[in-house]
Amino acid sequence: EERSKGICHQQIMKELNIFASVLNTISIPGVDTNGKDIDTLIIRQAGDGFGVETKQSRRDKYIKLAQYALNNALMSSREKIHAFHNASMENPHHEEFLIQMRKMDESTNEIDYKELFLADGAVEMTKTMEEFELIVLPSNCGQGTASIAMSMVGGHQLVPSVHIGDEYSIFEQGGNKPEEEKVSELSANPTGLILSATMMLKQANLPCYSDLIERAVFTTYEDEAVRTPDLGGNFSTQEFTRKIISNIETRDSNEEVPAKEEGLAIEF
Repeated sequence: EERSKGICHQQIMKELNIFASVLNTISIPGVDTNGKDIDTLIIRQAGDGFGVETKQSRRDKYIKLAQYALNNALMSSREKIHAFHNASMENPHHEEFLIQMRKMDESTNEIDYKELFLADGAVEMTKTMEEFELIVLPSNCGQGTASIAMSMVGGHQLVPSVHIGDEYSIFEQGGNKPEEEKVSELSANPTGLILSATMMLKQANLPCYSDLIERAVFTTYEDEAVRTPDLGGNFSTQEFTRKIISNIETRDSNEEVPAKEEGLAIEF
């Protein structure tokens, strides 16, 4: 059954021409975690298992990935990009990835670009995760990095993500779906899913509404008594969500919410 779900997910990604998966790991004030002051985007090339690639199609995908990473860094005022890789003579995929990332670096003087072998990068993440602003990874190279990043901010249930395509995007919680048992027991933490909705609003050029919801989530976590079971509390999924909604509603009613902004807002 799990294998069938994985195949179905891959098929959806292929049909929608998804080329990048973005994980938005950010420290939530009030949540006790291993990391502090973390605000790191992890951008991974999507497409594992999508079939045989030619050298040209692989190059085109990495060009698109590098450009997307650069645009995202510039629009979200991130000054550092790290490329994690396992490049070697036996790994032409990652060699091509580095070629395109270096070309990206040559095209701008606004970014501090560095490269790390995957194992070294993983070790550095556990030590100084807050130093990483944006991490880019090629295919078959991202799951372990994503797991480390999510654990540093409290777990996958707190982390939003989006899969980016040319025309369509898929928004979901972290790198894992909520456990079915917790969903059926109404005890699943909805934070990652709610924050994924704020990412969707930003991509839809509605950052004002995104910020409103995000601030309400952070306000909710300021009350240590308001926690779902995974974080040591007894609030159900619905109760926790209603608390977030209440914190949206109790904001100053005179605060003016601007209309939809022009331009493409892809920063997260």
